[in-house]
Order: sequence, then structure tokens, then C-alpha cells
Amino acid sequence: MNAIGVVLAGGRSSRMGTDKAELTFEGVTLVEHTFSILALSNLEAVYVNKNIGLGKFSAKSNRLPEFNYIKDRFLNKGPLSGIHASLCQSLEKHEGRPVVLLPVDQPLISYQSIKCLVSEALHKQQSCYFDTQVDTKGQAKSNVLPLVIFDVQQALTAIETIFNENKPLSLGFFLEHIQISKIPHHKPHEFLNVNNPKDYQILISRKN
Repeated sequence: MNAIGVVLAGGRSSRMGTDKAELTFEGVTLVEHTFSILALSNLEAVYVNKNIGLGKFSAKSNRLPEFNYIKDRFLNKGPLSGIHASLCQSLEKHEGRPVVLLPVDQPLISYQSIKCLVSEALHKQQSCYFDTQVDTKGQAKSNVLPLVIFDVQQALTAIETIFNENKPLSLGFFLEHIQISKIPHHKPHEFLNVNNPKDYQILISRKN
């Protein structure tokens, strides 16, 4: 597909107590697993956004190529740091292709869902994310990731304005400043976030 993918794995994992990217799932690390989801989505290129521990995952599985890493250019800005770096990579290496952003802590997202999201973004000529209102416990929830950013330059300008003017660093605030559509999704179990040890146990128990 005419887009690039980025695994967002640059967070501090403070609630987990250890680097989430190193946790294992189905015999590989979460970063390898998430990379494989994007690789199966037939994207032009796939990258890993990570700032520490680079190179320690690629030797653990023979199924995947060596990772191409993207480092944050602005530190301590939360997930917007990784998104900013990903958009810069698109503009500098891929002529501003749309960017698919998938966090390392959402391992149940299917590659079919990613392909659907990218197709909708290309069809609508607009950034897109899934509109799901129910989490795995039946509670109301809002998800903005995974996310496809279509107009890369518009999004980059919005993020740099947020940084320069000390605006809120939340994803929600950022999305208010770009053109974006919500796409229906009817498999809420795919949006399990592995944020802490309890979530990780839920993930493991679901697959065993």
C-alpha cells in the first residue's frame, strides 16, 4: 500500500515497570509481533520508533528483517514525539506518504484491520482512526490508535505548533487540529492496551 508503518515503542513503560517492547507474546517480543502486523499489511516500509535498547530485538526471531529505527527529535513530549519523528521520516524518505501508527502495546490488532484503516484513509484522502466505544470489559472507551495520518505536512505543522507554543501534549488535542475521520470497528477485543502487569496477564490468558 502507498503508506509507511511505524511501531510506536518509545514510551517509558513506567506503569509496566519494564520495557513493554521486550515482553514476549506468541514466542516473540511485542515489538517483533507489532512489526509483523504492519509488515503483513503490505506497506511501503515499516519502522520502529524507539530511543533506547536499539538493536537488541532483531536477533530474537528469524521471521523478520533487521529493524529500521526512528529516534525522537523532541524528547519528553509523550507519544507526540514518536509521531513527529515518524512524520519527518515520511517527508524525508518517502515523499510524504501517509503514516500508519501502531503502538507496541496493542498486540491484538489484526493486519486486516490495519489494511482496512489504510484503505479508508486513501479513499477519503483524510487521516483516520477507529471508532470503538467498548473495551474488553464492556466499558466505554475512546481509542485514537492505531492511526493513519494522511496529510503528513499538515500534521507535522500542528505538532510543531503544539511544541513551540507549549500546548497540551495529548493525542486528543492534536487530533482536534487536523482533518480526520472515524471508521467503525466491531471487534473491541483488538484494542486491549497492555499498560501494566495486569493487562499483560489478560493478554497471555486470552491466547492460552
